[in-house]
Amino acid sequence: MSMLSRISTVQTTDTSNLPRHRPSLRQGSSGQAVKELQRLLGITVDGGFGPNTKNAVIKFQRSKGLTADGVVGADTWAQLR
Repeated sequence: MSMLSRISTVQTTDTSNLPRHRPSLRQGSSGQAVKELQRLLGITVDGGFGPNTKNAVIKFQRSKGLTADGVVGADTWAQLR
């Protein structure tokens, strides 16, 4: 099997709907990046970073051993992938 054949059989994840830049998010943020965050957390998707999203972020951060401050920065985004 050629190298090209092996490479072409690797499964990929469709990231076309993900924001290209994942901004830091916190309570009060809104928009597409918040919707993606909510999808990744498995919570209701409404595009608004309110108290429920903050609580879900803190719970997720604790589960991953991250600083549980409710702010979604680079470390939290990396663990959400």
